[in-house]
Amino acid sequence: IFTSAKADARPTGWQYSEASYYTLYGNRTACGVTMSRKAWHVAALNHGDAHCGLRVVLCRGSKCVHVRVMDSGSHRNDGRRWDLTPRVRDSLRCPDLCTVKWKYGWTH
Repeated sequence: IFTSAKADARPTGWQYSEASYYTLYGNRTACGVTMSRKAWHVAALNHGDAHCGLRVVLCRGSKCVHVRVMDSGSHRNDGRRWDLTPRVRDSLRCPDLCTVKWKYGWTH
């Protein structure tokens, strides 16, 4: 289930984009994980290069979190790149929609 994207296909350095949140408790994600209230992951929107298990650092202000991609979402034209689980959203103090700084990997 967990695959890595080719390193040369992924953007390097920090990116900025919009994030929203989603709740599909009890449903299976595109990566085969059952969504629960304890879920700590993101869904990648418009990311052909973000595969199941890929590590991502997301920051809002001075708060940064380390998460894995465990779901995918539909193609968006509104600038959103991430759907956050409620726990990730709360940790970043993100309202329903916010701008996040992000990059692939664990370091920040």
